[in-house]
Amino acid sequence: MLFLTNIWPNLKCINIFMKFNLDNLVSEYEELENKLGDPDIFKDQKKVREVSSRKKSIE
Repeated sequence: MLFLTNIWPNLKCINIFMKFNLDNLVSEYEELENKLGDPDIFKDQKKVREVSSRKKSIE
């Protein structure tokens, strides 16, 4: 039990860090979806590939 008591603060920090990262990924994913929903992006096929590729890597 002493082991868990000593490690608990570190686990809490890791959990907060993971939630922060997850929140950032969700925000980025939503931003990428919005970009792909904008018809103007299709004027630049390179940009479409980059945005689509990044979105796919998050999925």
